[in-house]
Amino acid sequence: MTNHRQRGLWLSLALSLMILLLLSLALIVYAGPYWHTSHGPEGGEIQALAVDSAGNLWAGTRLGWVFHGTFSGSNLLWTLENYQFSTEKRDVLSLVIDSADNVYAGTNEGGVWKCVYDNADPDHPWKWYPISSQGLGSNIVRALRIEANILYAGTPIGVYTHTLSTTGSWTKMGTLFFDTRALAAANGTFYAGCENVAPYWGVYRWAGTDWAAMRDGLPDQVSVRALIANGNILYAGTGGYGVYECNTAITTTWTAKSAGLAGDALDVRALVLDGSTLYAGTEDGVYTWTARLIAMRAAFAPCSAPRPAPCTPAPPAGASTAPRTGA
Repeated sequence: MTNHRQRGLWLSLALSLMILLLLSLALIVYAGPYWHTSHGPEGGEIQALAVDSAGNLWAGTRLGWVFHGTFSGSNLLWTLENYQFSTEKRDVLSLVIDSADNVYAGTNEGGVWKCVYDNADPDHPWKWYPISSQGLGSNIVRALRIEANILYAGTPIGVYTHTLSTTGSWTKMGTLFFDTRALAAANGTFYAGCENVAPYWGVYRWAGTDWAAMRDGLPDQVSVRALIANGNILYAGTGGYGVYECNTAITTTWTAKSAGLAGDALDVRALVLDGSTLYAGTEDGVYTWTARLIAMRAAFAPCSAPRPAPCTPAPPAGASTAPRTGA
């Protein structure tokens, strides 16, 4: 009798577990996209990110460190690729990469520097050279962008442009003097994110002859320190409020996109896209944005998104649009 009773109990338990398993398979719970850390660079307070043509990640930090991140499987391995800035204690505030994989860095009080690869020095192949600051309103360059052979620089007193392939001076873009922290382009329109310095804050868009505010949905008086576009979608990294997004094709209103970010990670200093992967450089290191269904079948439904379409806003009046040949 005891064996029959034990067998009955085991059968009941097995049946209950099978029912629970079937119910769990039937229910797919959508937990939404979220951020997770990439573990590094060690000790790096990330202030700038960029991706080269090979998909390698570049990160600029305080005190002038520039790291080169390469993938080993799914892991990012970071290598220090800069010595001039760290020696001179110049914070790297912004990074941008041209079609030839030359890296440009905007610094704190050091203007803009260009980095090129030198095959003759295998120990330190990446060499940095300063770009002339003639006409640049400030040597504090918090944002950089390249469009149609034009290098755009965001400074504490507005946006300036410089034609690559020439040694000419910089030219101011528009009349506003906001503390520019980020630059992006979507649907042929240029956008700038700025620090909360009255009367300016949030995001501004280029309206053809000058800048216009675009702040609906953003926290009041928020600082926007990073911008990146993926097709029509514009992402904004904020100081203390995480990431926001706006579909510029249908609206000018922002919505929050910060699930998985908390504490110091809500202070977003840099955003960069590599295909469908969005990276955020924060005060707590680098995070990546992932969307998936949390359920036993989730692994069979990978998330994908189209690569960002190229966007070429019209350069300011008088700027050259000659093919890019380097600075």
